[in-house]
Amino acid sequence: MSETRTSAIIAGAALLVAALWAPWYAIDLSSTARESFGGGARQLPGVLGQFARDLLTMLPSHIEATAWQAFEKGDVVLLVCALAAVFAALLQRMDVVGIAGALATGTVVIEMIDQPGPGELVSLKWGAWLALAGALLIAGASRMRSRKAVAAHPPTPDWTRPTAPLAPDAEPERSFAPF
Repeated sequence: MSETRTSAIIAGAALLVAALWAPWYAIDLSSTARESFGGGARQLPGVLGQFARDLLTMLPSHIEATAWQAFEKGDVVLLVCALAAVFAALLQRMDVVGIAGALATGTVVIEMIDQPGPGELVSLKWGAWLALAGALLIAGASRMRSRKAVAAHPPTPDWTRPTAPLAPDAEPERSFAPF
């Protein structure tokens, strides 16, 4: 088993799982956004208008959401991909690890592009980038060559070195190859 490759896959899976609890999206309600909401509240009559203005004063200026809070099924897909990658790496099934890494990368990219809410208010936070790094690490580590595979191949001959000529009474080796 290649410890470096397996360690990289486990580290990528840990990053991916940790990113599920990190903030992915944030809504910053700046004073401009509050004023635009307040303009609509001022147009409401009487008690309803006062109630809307009071609600606006209670809104926080910054709201963050994790993957568990914002996704419908993407969070479960990322968790399953991370677990599948670790178990497949321990079983030396790098094809399965590669599929899990590619699926996780695709899911993260889709969730980064398809943000919840209006795009002008929602911004990406560091959790999304952490998940992307973990997914890419899983996918990249699945493509690494193991040390055993590299060591199993004999070294290539050095054709630049001169070889000794055959002895006069020795026969050359015969090959049964068709060419």
